[in-house]
Order: sequence, then structure tokens, then C-alpha cells
Amino acid sequence: MAPVARVGLVATAKDFDEGYAAAARPTRRHELFTEVLGLPPEVEPNSFVTVDALERIARELRVGPGDRLVDLACGRGGPGLYLSRLTGADLVGVDFSAVAVAQAAERAPLFVPQGRARYRVGDLADTGLDDGCADAVLCIDAVQFAPDTDAAFREALRILRPGGRYVQTNWQVFDDKAAPSKFRELRFADKLASAGFTAIVVEDRPDLAAYVERVFRTSLEIDAEADDVAINRLRDEARIVLDWPDSVRRVLVIAERPCPAGAVHG
Repeated sequence: MAPVARVGLVATAKDFDEGYAAAARPTRRHELFTEVLGLPPEVEPNSFVTVDALERIARELRVGPGDRLVDLACGRGGPGLYLSRLTGADLVGVDFSAVAVAQAAERAPLFVPQGRARYRVGDLADTGLDDGCADAVLCIDAVQFAPDTDAAFREALRILRPGGRYVQTNWQVFDDKAAPSKFRELRFADKLASAGFTAIVVEDRPDLAAYVERVFRTSLEIDAEADDVAINRLRDEARIVLDWPDSVRRVLVIAERPCPAGAVHG
């Protein structure tokens, strides 16, 4: 994955295509994430989620068999597919990287039966999905990549059915001083409320931040081949992120699309 993208700067689909192409085969990077985050090896995430975090996310999504979960900026699909397997929900993954979408579709049978997961190329602010098609929407460590984050939240609301849940992980700035500029605008409670969400919770998760630090510090210490593109990209990212101030914190964000007045959702 392109290091500029992971720290929240400008990145293109081409940047991500190149990063995902480098991650197509098992690498020391995959082993590192599996070891530190405690994930099954098939997840192969590009994000910093642990098994415990995914289990909590599964509870917050409130989906089960017959429901549809949309995974925005799904990447190679691992976390969303793990949640689909865990909950029984059908999965639709959306990403602007055609390489990621192809890899996610190829990897889906590792997690769920044929037909339970499908993928499409789309943007955080323009998924191409129908209004109200999702029972829940997921976005792991990615909303900052949208050129217009307000438009991205409006799109998440549009595709979510009334009463449906939106869950994301990310970083949020709690003090603007010395914080990365891209993250200063990401006041999730304000942005989600402006988009029309309700029941918004932004939960500071220092335990998840500790795992991020472990991944990055370990990446700088381990032995790897000099031409290992994936681990070298991770090391480039580590040198930037480890210098972030303590005011940039790891958060779990939960919200709902409200039901119309007088409506009761069962």
C-alpha cells in the first residue's frame, strides 16, 4: 500500500494498485500483521484491526444471515470477509483500486461460500450502489482517503437503510497542535451529524493504538529482503506515523441512519 495514502495524504487509485500488486503474494509484512494483531493468516489486512476489534465491530454492526454488509474502501477484502464469515451477512465490497477488487474477489472463497460476497470498483463518495441497499456499512481506516469526506459520509448514509448501523475505525485529532493537517478536519461526531447520522459514538481506543505502534516498531527491527516492497513501504509509513503527537488517537466510530418519524424498525 502506498505510504502517502496510509498517512492520510493525497493518493490515487494508481498508488493503491501498485501497493496491492506488491501484496499479491505472501510477504514478511503479512506475517508481521498476523503475529502482532493476532489475526488468522488468511485475513492479510492493510489496516490495523485485531481479532478482538473485529468481534466488537461485528456486534456493533448488528447484522446476521440474510442481511447485507457493505465494506467501503475494502482493499483486498480480509476484514470485511472475516466479518461476513463471523456474522453470516452477505458482503458487498467497494474500492477505487481495480487491483484490490480483483484480489478480494479471488480471496472470498477462503472465507464464505460462493455468492456470499461480491465486489465492485467505486469511490467512497460514489459507490454506485442503490439507496438503502445496506443493512450495515463498514469503513476500516480509510475515510481520510476521500477527497471530500463530507460527501463520503453522505454516501454512506444514502446506501444505508433506515435504522442501519455505520461502523468505522480511524485516527482522530484530539488537539490540533502539531497534528497532521489532513486529520485536523476529521471531527467524526460533527461530520456524521452533518451528514444526517444519529446515535453517534466516538470511542478513544488506546489499546488499538498500542497495536499500531507495535506493528510499526517491529517493522523497523525485523530482517527482510532488501527488495521486499511491501515491508519497505510499511517502514516508510512507520517513520512518519511514529512521529505523530499523542493527540492523534485511534478511535472506533459508531452511528445510525435514523428511521423516519413514526416508523418502527424491527
